[in-house]
Amino acid sequence: MDREEIYKQDIHPLIERIALVCKQNDIPLFVSCMIEDSLRTSIVNQEKAGFDKFKLYRIINDTWDYDEMFSLIAEDAKENGHNSRILRAMGVPSNTLDSEDRKRILSENK
Repeated sequence: MDREEIYKQDIHPLIERIALVCKQNDIPLFVSCMIEDSLRTSIVNQEKAGFDKFKLYRIINDTWDYDEMFSLIAEDAKENGHNSRILRAMGVPSNTLDSEDRKRILSENK
């Protein structure tokens, strides 16, 4: 039996069952399987996740192209600065400097 058949017969029914239980109980779920060059992903209740990494996982899942992925991350960072949920998910700390400190640092780096 090849991987595609194993996925269809054994893995997919299990994922459907798990996804249903998660959906019924408001539990966020993100699961992916790679079969050859194809990615099979299930995402359930992501809007209920207070977990920043879900947004990052969703971007990775939707793009699978490094240039596009980093472009989306950069756009979010431009819009939200260090308060970007994606940057937080990547481990970048929030900007805790007050506006005066920020101005001083920016002027020193010109």
